[in-house]
Amino acid sequence: MFSQSLRSTQERKKKISEELKQVQEQTEETGQKLSNKIFESVNAEVFQVYQWEGRLESELRRLHMAVKDLSSQLERWQATLKPLEVALKEIGDIENWSIILDERVSELLEIGSL
Repeated sequence: MFSQSLRSTQERKKKISEELKQVQEQTEETGQKLSNKIFESVNAEVFQVYQWEGRLESELRRLHMAVKDLSSQLERWQATLKPLEVALKEIGDIENWSIILDERVSELLEIGSL
């Protein structure tokens, strides 16, 4: 009786041990699959971020060149318009001078007619 009980216990222990080993193997396999999926997902996202970074850098270089071009165009326009600005100022000065001269002549004529 005791030996039969011992044998039965040993068989159950062996069966439980085998089931536990099987569960551990399945858990390891599932864990490995999960790790691989996570790793693949992260790699895909990192690759996508890397591509976006490249596109952004390219766009930044293009915009930088456009700003440089616009800046040089602005400098050329300023150089072109500077003489015109000076000429207009001189015309304004001459116009102002002629108005003052006209007023003085009118004053002198009034004084002369008195």
